[in-house]
Amino acid sequence: MIHSRLSRALAAVLCFTVLVVLSLYWVGRLSTTSLVGTSARAGVGGVLAMATIGLLRYLASLVRTGRDEGKEPEDPSASGPRLGPGVNRFWAWNRALGGERRPTRAQKWVARHPIGTGLCAAVPFTLFLFSLSREEEPNDPLFAVISGLFLGLVFVLTAISERVRQRHLKRLGIWDGS
Repeated sequence: MIHSRLSRALAAVLCFTVLVVLSLYWVGRLSTTSLVGTSARAGVGGVLAMATIGLLRYLASLVRTGRDEGKEPEDPSASGPRLGPGVNRFWAWNRALGGERRPTRAQKWVARHPIGTGLCAAVPFTLFLFSLSREEEPNDPLFAVISGLFLGLVFVLTAISERVRQRHLKRLGIWDGS
């Protein structure tokens, strides 16, 4: 079992390294004077940051799994009603990544205000892209608005998924909603 955990960890690190090299190569080929090139550099930086966090959480879950091997397995019926294999796999994945922890104050606020969360992310991002736009390019402001709307939508959907997670915690009795 140790070898399989080690091989999974090495495969994750290898995939992450390939992602970094390919994305840096792709971004290096773009022009630095265009808004698309500048935005792509910022976007790739964000994606690499999220991938780094995901890799660290995955490696931590592998270590945690190694520590928990001697414990008795949990009762599968304690995790709620049987909803189907896809839903149960999702909640098992969520549990493995630490999704059954009590939410922080920021997570509570995000779940209560999904539109506000989207606006807090989209407005500064859109204004930043507006400040980068050139006067001779008429499509740059349109690109800034569309990018801001897309980023706001991503944050709103993330806030809604956090709300669903908190409802799940209440249903399991892990958290009382305070």
